[in-house]
Amino acid sequence: MDSKAKVNNVQEERLHDGFFKVDKVVFDQTKHSGEKLEGVIREVFKRDPVVFLSLFDPNTKMHLVVEQVRIGAIVSDVTDNPLVLEPIAGIIDKGETPLEAAVREAKEETGVNVDIDSIKIIQEGFTSPGGSSEYGYFATGLFSSTEYTPQDGGVEGEQEDIRSHLISHEDAMKMVCSGEMNSMSAAFGIFWHNINSF
Repeated sequence: MDSKAKVNNVQEERLHDGFFKVDKVVFDQTKHSGEKLEGVIREVFKRDPVVFLSLFDPNTKMHLVVEQVRIGAIVSDVTDNPLVLEPIAGIIDKGETPLEAAVREAKEETGVNVDIDSIKIIQEGFTSPGGSSEYGYFATGLFSSTEYTPQDGGVEGEQEDIRSHLISHEDAMKMVCSGEMNSMSAAFGIFWHNINSF
């Protein structure tokens, strides 16, 4: 695409340095038209890359999703329900590949031992670049729902409390379309399977 837009003279200042990082960023920008902007100020939520894993049993047409209290839902003005249904997900540790992280997170959150060869990355990109540096890898994987009993999981040292659920594809589609399943990452995985797994 034809554009003259670019940035330079980028300066970052750390505003918050807890589990998550927040930086103030000042930069000069050349607009699409070529016009110059100086001293543009933004704040950014700095995050490591993450992986999302949508597990599906093609034989029984069952999805495996997890439910947990999410801080974003707690402070949101659009819901009073702190619980969110979503795919398995987590931060990719240093030295891990996205697929290795997906296998680890599946075990931690649901107890499922996923065959890494059954997982494939179907999409990758920034999850919310207007305010976050987070880069996500979205993967799908296969598992056997007939050999699985939903359970509680999570890493105790991280104060995680995660409950897994088996949901039929028909019910999952209804939950996404009604808004009951209000995680965009969950919707993405379920819609992907609706197009590609039937």
